[in-house]
Amino acid sequence: MLLAIVTCPAFSWFWSYSDRAVGHRRRCTKRDLARLASQSGLEPAGSAYFMFLLSPLLVLSRFLRPHAETLDGKDLQDTIRRTYRIPTAIVDELLALALAVETPVGLWVPFPWGTSVHGVFRGRA
Repeated sequence: MLLAIVTCPAFSWFWSYSDRAVGHRRRCTKRDLARLASQSGLEPAGSAYFMFLLSPLLVLSRFLRPHAETLDGKDLQDTIRRTYRIPTAIVDELLALALAVETPVGLWVPFPWGTSVHGVFRGRA
């Protein structure tokens, strides 16, 4: 038996220059993953959204940062350089705390959305 575990960014309305910068091609929903798996001959075994607690920050960043379509090569590179830097220790600790709280809660409560989605799929090898 084949087991496939897939993780990808979730929901097209979260799309930004950041996705373009890191090479994402699309954002998916749980339904999208199930459809793609089925087309590949795989059977869904489960899926869930995660990074739910961080999604308000992502939404806020979409209003504060420029849209990918408005940036050309140099402007995009300058924005990426400012955006992708190591966070301060306190920010890093706060982000780690949010994920540490969310992980066990997510085992019991299905989040209605998140910035990412994962799926587990079965198939025949």
